[in-house]
Amino acid sequence: MKKLVLAVALAAAGMVHAQNVQVYGVAGAGMVSGSGFTSSNSDFQGFAEQLHNSNRFGVKGAEDLGGGMTAKFTLEANYSLRTGAMGKDSAGTGTTGSTVFDREANMALAGDFGQVQLGRGKNFLYQVADEFDSRGNWNFGGLKPVARYAGFYGGSGISRFDNMVRYTSPSFGGFTGDYAYSYGNQLGSNTSKSSYNAGVRYTAGAFDVAYTHEEARLTNTVVSEQIDLLAAKYAVTPALTVNAGYAETRNPTAQTNFYSSSSKVDGKTDADTWFLGAKYKVNDNVSLNAGYYKVTDKINASRKDNVTMTSVGATYAFSKRTELFVDYVVADRGASAASPFTVYDRWVPDGGGTAYGDSKYGQKAFAIGVQHRF
Repeated sequence: MKKLVLAVALAAAGMVHAQNVQVYGVAGAGMVSGSGFTSSNSDFQGFAEQLHNSNRFGVKGAEDLGGGMTAKFTLEANYSLRTGAMGKDSAGTGTTGSTVFDREANMALAGDFGQVQLGRGKNFLYQVADEFDSRGNWNFGGLKPVARYAGFYGGSGISRFDNMVRYTSPSFGGFTGDYAYSYGNQLGSNTSKSSYNAGVRYTAGAFDVAYTHEEARLTNTVVSEQIDLLAAKYAVTPALTVNAGYAETRNPTAQTNFYSSSSKVDGKTDADTWFLGAKYKVNDNVSLNAGYYKVTDKINASRKDNVTMTSVGATYAFSKRTELFVDYVVADRGASAASPFTVYDRWVPDGGGTAYGDSKYGQKAFAIGVQHRF
């Protein structure tokens, strides 16, 4: 695997003169201290990573084909500053799977017609969750752990697709459209394990709103999950932006297991999720953020099974690429909620095989760290 990554980097360096090729990534780490990290309310203090964005290493390039057309490619992998592991699931477990470029492995053609992308990558659902959350869809106390719990985030078949053909339209009067289809690639069936995601976005000055619908067949020919996500944000002033969103996660196969954020990533749930937040830029260096998230499980008729999370944070930018961040998160899981919940997406302790970060009832956690983009 190391030889493969080195070969890709050397190949990219050799192609720099032929086309616009860039090596890029994110490196972030820090410390976290909190309570409620297991069903027995264990405390934890220790080294942490990927508290905001996931650590990644990537190579991307573009070539001008003339006539307004551009060819692009992206290869992007997760990696861990905890252990040095690279590839699938290294973000949470420190182990590595058979997939190296687990985040992105695709090529695209772009022009006046929009963009057609082929291969593994994010769909529009991921984009909306990422851009319409006041906390940037962060791993620690952002929309990501909430969305994974509620079923509208997952690297395997939900917010990222394999075998994907994705089309993004140009803007028409502020409107852009997006459609992605994931082929199941199964013998004897055109629909087995296939999924699609469709959405539209409207931007008018300080106002931005997006809607996306997804139907995923994660195991066979039956639609195993339906997702609807609506989100909006508004720049009240150049310094202050507010946001709000609502997601419905529906499971038409009547699956009764409500999977935890870490034991499954295919989101077999039936839930409603509300979220809102704000970002405020104090000056060129200091920014503040806050988010509130609430999930209502639809499994239990009593509806007394809410999960809520409140997050606040501050960042200090040393430069355009490097920032210091401080975050505090409080979460509560109702006594009748169907599954554990964690504020720190997919975190596990060293040597652990399961996500001991899951809390049975509630968590309080503080984090401080540094993130650098290259």
